[in-house]
Amino acid sequence: ASKRARAGLVSAGAATPLAAMLLSLGNAHSNTEFLTAVLECLSLLSGAGLTECQHAVRNAGAVPHLIQLMSHGSPKLSQLAADLVASLCPGDMSNAEQLFESGGIVMLAERLLGNDEAQQLQALSALSQLSADVQQAGAIVESGCLQPVLELLEHRNMELKSYAAITFGNLCANGTLSPAQLQHPSVLPHLVSMLSSSNGLAKGPAVSAIAAMAGQPHLRASVYDLGGLPGLVSLLHSDADTSYHAVQAVAQFAADERYRAALPGVGAMAPLTSLLSSHLPHVQHCSLSAVANSSFVPSAVQPLCAAGAPALVGQLLFNHDAAVQKMCLTALCNLLAAEPAAAGAALLQVGGHVALQTQLSTPAPEVQSQAAMAIGHMSRHAPAVQALLEVDTVPLLCGLLHSPVPSVQLQTVYALGALAADDEGAASAVVLAGAVAPLSTLLLSSSSPDVKGHLALTLAHVVRGNWRPVFNVGGFQALLDLLAVGSEAVQMDVAAAIATLLDDVHQRKALLADMNSVSAIVGLLSSPNESTQQHAAAALAALAEESSAREDLYRLGTLSHIIRTLTASNLRPDNAGDAAGASARVSMLASASACASSCASVFSNVGCTPASAVLACSAVLSALTSWLAASLAGS
Repeated sequence: ASKRARAGLVSAGAATPLAAMLLSLGNAHSNTEFLTAVLECLSLLSGAGLTECQHAVRNAGAVPHLIQLMSHGSPKLSQLAADLVASLCPGDMSNAEQLFESGGIVMLAERLLGNDEAQQLQALSALSQLSADVQQAGAIVESGCLQPVLELLEHRNMELKSYAAITFGNLCANGTLSPAQLQHPSVLPHLVSMLSSSNGLAKGPAVSAIAAMAGQPHLRASVYDLGGLPGLVSLLHSDADTSYHAVQAVAQFAADERYRAALPGVGAMAPLTSLLSSHLPHVQHCSLSAVANSSFVPSAVQPLCAAGAPALVGQLLFNHDAAVQKMCLTALCNLLAAEPAAAGAALLQVGGHVALQTQLSTPAPEVQSQAAMAIGHMSRHAPAVQALLEVDTVPLLCGLLHSPVPSVQLQTVYALGALAADDEGAASAVVLAGAVAPLSTLLLSSSSPDVKGHLALTLAHVVRGNWRPVFNVGGFQALLDLLAVGSEAVQMDVAAAIATLLDDVHQRKALLADMNSVSAIVGLLSSPNESTQQHAAAALAALAEESSAREDLYRLGTLSHIIRTLTASNLRPDNAGDAAGASARVSMLASASACASSCASVFSNVGCTPASAVLACSAVLSALTSWLAASLAGS
């Protein structure tokens, strides 16, 4: 019974005669007591010298007899036989072959299928060890053991559950179970249920199998329909091996637009974020992929920010791996767009703005575009603007305005506009970096109204009312493009700049060379903004000083616009005492007066009948009379 005695007996070769006794005694019931003693001795000796006992059993050809004894009427004897089969056959090719040829695994399978818990326990105890051998594992599956093993994973007997989990784990680990077997409708539901099972030993093999099949859309759908997603998420904080496979599977669901929206609802954001700090590259890569894809879901942004994702992703952006950088930029663009203050503050703490600025110098256009977009989003957080200015971000952005890639140009335009929007110092920095010229050139060369709209907004933020530099680059055409696509505020601003420019006779003559330009200014008389009307009227009054322009102004319907605008103004109850509105109307009447000063020439040249001329002049006089009456009443 002592360890020293067992070692001595093994060295003396006691296992050989003991194995031979099995053949001489056979399976006689009268020898039960003696057989039990022999098996107990072999069992003890195998613990001291497994290899010697394997050789003894193999040389004696005793494996078939051990298998017969597994069905002996004595529970103790049959358990001892099953234990010896389980310990002596794995790892020994000859014994394993004898086990297979003599139907030992079939016998174990039959016990497994029965209702006797003791026999099931004996069989599973043996199978849990035999399944570690690839050859025996194949025979176990072929003998129909898989289904009962899966069912026993949820048995009330904890010992049975443990052996079943070990057996299943071995079958998965050594590749015995083919993908087709794991994906079979009779197996997959068991795998999914194991994810949320109380059987901790079964979860690892189950999540490993599911991770392997999650890459296929139809299997991903099956796992989701079976309720597997919450179970996978719950395993993200398990041991290293289990979380390794769990995050791999979750990343596949996050990459699928059908299921990524479900991840925030099952609490995946916090554990995924924590895995960004994993020392295992594969785990870190999968968690980053899942975070990047999940960041497209609005409901995922707040929990990601709360879990610290912006800071961790910002740190990973310093990684030199192109794939990692791309995922980081995707995540940051989405997080900063939705939560500029929270994400921007966290990113500043880890120097993420420096990483973003560095990405502007990479040769990859897609990276440049994403980095510029992220900088634009980040600039909505006021402290970030100063931080970006301090690391000389503006000159790099201005350089990207010359990129041959439209997407890079567009995101750079957005970033510069966002930087300058609420910070006068940043706007000055953009001007000093020479951005106005390329921005104006892009405005003239673009054929897209949307792109022109973005450029107009950025230019408005940058020049802050001083449109002369834009005019110096693109002339009146640039200003007229701004009128066509700009917001109401931009139109008012640009109209004022045009009115000021037209005080110069040379600029008036230059503008009159293009009647389309004049037509655009006339159209501003119909603007809902009275200040814009005033500036347009002032510009037209300046143009009307040129005698050659008056006929063209009439042809363009200037009088009609003036009549409609004055009439509408007179009908507004709040026009009295409005200095800006009065100034606008004075400018309009000055334009009409200039046209009327050469009225006969204008009307005859355009083929107007005397009656029509009288009607036109009457309309102007009527509008003027109404305005004067309103003004007098107001005063």
